[in-house]
Amino acid sequence: RFKCDWSSDVCSSDLILCTDAGSAAVAAERIAASLATPGNLVLVPPDARFTVRRSGSTVIIFQRTPSGDPDPAAADLLEVTLNAFGEAVPIPR
Repeated sequence: RFKCDWSSDVCSSDLILCTDAGSAAVAAERIAASLATPGNLVLVPPDARFTVRRSGSTVIIFQRTPSGDPDPAAADLLEVTLNAFGEAVPIPR
């Protein structure tokens, strides 16, 4: 998938390790575009929020659903921590 190996889930995130930074950049852009496609979000709660970040050959996709957070403070902390990682990949609107 996008020349990357999918890792296991980490909290509400997916960690994607690519072979190089170029592959990660392509994967991150494709993932962000996919998240903006309504047909791909059929099973996602309406208040879900996504963040895609990239650093070198690593891409992180974070999904947060405020209405389903069992521990909102922990989810806030995770989101702040992830926002300090690498660079944001914009999700088309």
